[in-house]
Formats: sequence, C-alpha cells, structure tokens
Amino acid sequence: MGNVREQLVFAIDTSYVWNYKFRRYPIAKRSTSRTPSKITLTDLGARNAVFRGAPSLWESPPEHVGPLVETLAQSVIRGPSCQVHFFRDYETPGKRKSPIREVDFVVEHISGDTIPIEIKFRREIRRADFSGLSTYLSRFGSRFGLMVTRDTSAYHPDLKILCVPLLDFLLAF
Repeated sequence: MGNVREQLVFAIDTSYVWNYKFRRYPIAKRSTSRTPSKITLTDLGARNAVFRGAPSLWESPPEHVGPLVETLAQSVIRGPSCQVHFFRDYETPGKRKSPIREVDFVVEHISGDTIPIEIKFRREIRRADFSGLSTYLSRFGSRFGLMVTRDTSAYHPDLKILCVPLLDFLLAF
C-alpha cells in the first residue's frame, strides 16, 4: 500500500487532492529557495480521513485539530493582487542558537504591504504565543499582526497585534 507520503504525492499528482503551497517569506532571499514549501490539504474527503477522530473543533484538544484550523483559515485567505507565504527564521538572523520563530501565513499585497497571520486555537493565549508575530513585525515593519484564536477577541497596542476569534475571521472573508 505504500507510506502516507507516497499516497499523498499520488493524490496531489492525480488531482484527487487540491493543495496550496506556501513559500517562505521573504521570497527574494536566496537561501529560502532550498526551504520546502508548506502544503495544506483542502479536499474535504482527505481532511475528514485525517481528522476522523475529532468530534468537533470546540470539543477536541487543540493539538488534535490545530492543522485543521490552519487549513480552514488558509482556505479563506485570498484577495486580488495578493500572495500568501509563511515565515520561519531564527529570532536573531544567522544565529542558530537563538530560538526559531514562525508565522503561519504572511499575506503580501502587490504594493509590498504584508500582514502576518498566526493561528492559535487554544482556550488561553499566553504572552509567549505572540513571539513569532512580534519577531516578524520588528523585522519587516508591518503595520500590525493578526492572531486567529479560539474565542479571544482583543487588541494589544503595545505589540500591534489584533486577536480575532476563528468564526469572526472566517466570516470576514
């Protein structure tokens, strides 16, 4: 029967599964061309097969439905003249001993403006959960960041991060 990777590659190649590939941001960096893409499944049948053990988004543990919530959020992120990337780098660029920071999605408009979006589907959002967005905002100078949460709605002016519940985020697009 083969392993899961072989089956997934077959499904993508035969168009049984639609997928989105997100390249690392910033796309112009030469070193990022060797970095693999982030692939999310968008086919409902494939998602149901992978997440069949989850009773519902609200009842399941966050670590179980986290990838599903990312896929749901990714499915609505679109707009004219926009590209979607992801960000992953060391907190201190080039210093491999510093912690790795990442942002799930970076929406880039043709004008060059970017909006980093982090998905944190948890009951409680901790200060450490903002580290990826904070690193991105300080490095690339975006006007604000967006954190999609389970049910937290708040604005943190000191961090320039807006927390939006998942349902509101999905309805906004």
